Amino acid sequence: MGFKHPLKLAVLPLLAGSSLLLTGCPFVNQGLTIHSVYIENQSLSVGSRTQIRIQASTMPGRTIRYTVRAERGRILTGDPVIDQNQQTVRTEKDTLTYHAPFTSRYPDAQGNQVQGDTIVIQAEDGFGSAQQSERINLGGDTMVYAKEASGASELWAATVGDGGYGVTNHRPIKDRNGQSVRGGSPTLSPDGRQVAFVLYPGTGSSAIYTLDSAGFVRNITGESGMNVDPTWAPDSRQIAFASDRRGNFDIYRVSTDREGNTPTSITTTAVDERYPAWNPSLHPDRRSTLAMSVRSSEQQPVSQKSDAWNVYLVNIENGSFFKKLTQLTAGGHFAWEPKWQSDGVRLAYTRFGPILNQTSGSVPAQRIYVTDTSRNDEGFVLNINQYGQNVTESSPIWNPNGIEIAYLNTVSGTTGIVHRQRVNPQSSTSEFPQIWQDFNTPIPGFQINTTENKPKFPYNGLSMDWR
Repeated sequence: MGFKHPLKLAVLPLLAGSSLLLTGCPFVNQGLTIHSVYIENQSLSVGSRTQIRIQASTMPGRTIRYTVRAERGRILTGDPVIDQNQQTVRTEKDTLTYHAPFTSRYPDAQGNQVQGDTIVIQAEDGFGSAQQSERINLGGDTMVYAKEASGASELWAATVGDGGYGVTNHRPIKDRNGQSVRGGSPTLSPDGRQVAFVLYPGTGSSAIYTLDSAGFVRNITGESGMNVDPTWAPDSRQIAFASDRRGNFDIYRVSTDREGNTPTSITTTAVDERYPAWNPSLHPDRRSTLAMSVRSSEQQPVSQKSDAWNVYLVNIENGSFFKKLTQLTAGGHFAWEPKWQSDGVRLAYTRFGPILNQTSGSVPAQRIYVTDTSRNDEGFVLNINQYGQNVTESSPIWNPNGIEIAYLNTVSGTTGIVHRQRVNPQSSTSEFPQIWQDFNTPIPGFQINTTENKPKFPYNGLSMDWR
């Protein structure tokens, strides 16, 4: 009979019964494995969705919990959502639904356009963890617009093919309950996660809401007065907007990370400011610039009301007016709805007044203009071949490719027809406009209250946006 070492007899039972010591053993933690992540459709059009199934295993008696995060899209599992801002989902379910963002690309911190989306999956079982990342290929752009519906307006989205050609579908934008969203002035965040829009409850006030691709809606501004004209910051974390909560319209900014944030005023003048447009460029000399329409014909100081509306450039950080882009002085003339090209230099806007570069006695008309903000002129009329007063143009938006503008063409006050027109980036000329045949739906055009010389509600701003 062999001799048994007393130390082994004492230690082995202790090891066998000690879960504390076993936790640190490498061979135990190797039980957790992510075998595969199956994405039903790994190449998606913007605004669509797909199913994701995770195959993972661990040792018997353990429960796998997943933490799933999409950089831009939204992950849903069917579980109750407590925090609408939470982009990370924690669940024990292995089947998820991925909602693609509204844009196929987004600007990174350096301003470079990044394509697609990334999903990061982390699995844990209480003893160890495993992680896997998956790319989602995204294609197309999104145009959002307000569509007339029973005397109000509904928000719709159209998926536009890469490069701006071919619309694959039109769809109403719906909330988490499957209800169509009513409102106006929709605008897309640069990262494609959200749409900001204005809701008019019929109480003499309005509020700005945001909605993500999965239908979660938030009230960002509250309903103190009229809150209108939302425009996104380049980092997609703030909006600027116009509000008359203190009497006349001033421009404010507010964080969009949750409901209940307090807006901060950018301007505090005695005149009305409307239609702010946050410069989309991340260039240090441009990122703090707002273009806006001001009811004043004077540049310094902006303190006396006038019946002319002009477009100014304003420093967001201190509210200073540092450049006047248009030079309208006559009562009832206006320059409104500024919209930046993606480089933050060129600006399209709606102008009512004598057509520039024509005879001094030309009849006033409402047209889309394009100006280079680095120069000291009002720019040029986009559609030089259009003269009739019964035709008005409004709601300019740039194709994401930066060389084409879409806008509404309205005849004698009817609803707008979408036109598109290529702009020569090397000169002050443009090609002949084309009707965008993919859009055969009535879209409300720009309306003005001629008695009070201000926009009508609720169709009081950009009816379209495109990213």
